[in-house]
Amino acid sequence: LCLTLDTYARWLARSPQGLTSARPFSSLHGQDGSWSLLLECAAEMATFLLVASGVACLLALGPLGSALGKADRLPKVSTLSLLRDVLVALSVSSFGKLFMLVTIIWDVSYHRPMHLVISTLVAASNVVGVKAALHEDRWHPAIAAVLSGVVARGALSLLLSR
Repeated sequence: LCLTLDTYARWLARSPQGLTSARPFSSLHGQDGSWSLLLECAAEMATFLLVASGVACLLALGPLGSALGKADRLPKVSTLSLLRDVLVALSVSSFGKLFMLVTIIWDVSYHRPMHLVISTLVAASNVVGVKAALHEDRWHPAIAAVLSGVVARGALSLLLSR
C-alpha cells in the first residue's frame, strides 16, 4: 500500500495538470512509461530500507558501535535479528504514508505541501522506530541511519530521473 501511495504521489508530481483521469493507474496498461515509474518507486523504497537498516546495524554492532560502547549495551542478539527488528520498525513507522489517502480528495495545489509534511512526519516516525529497535537512548544513531536512507533514496531518484 505504501508503494502504491509513493507511486501515486510521484505520478501527481510529474503530471502538470494534476488528475487527468479518475483512475491514475489506468495508464499502467499503456506504453507511456508508467511501469517504469512504479519500478522507480519500488527501487527507491528498497534502497531506503536496505541503506537505513544497514547503517543502523553497522552503528549498533560494527566497529563504530563497539568504539562507542554500544555493542555492550545491546541485548545479546544476532545481526540478522537486529536487521529484522530495524526493518520491521521502519516498515511499521512508515504507515504515516496512509495520510496520502486524504490528499486524494483535495485540490491539486495542496498535494506538494502535504506530501512534504507527510514525508517529514514519516521520517520522524522512522527515527523513533529505529531508536526503539536499537534499544538506544541517544538519538543520533537513529537519525544517522534514517538520514542515510533518505540521502540514498534521493541519490537514486536523481540518478533514475536522468
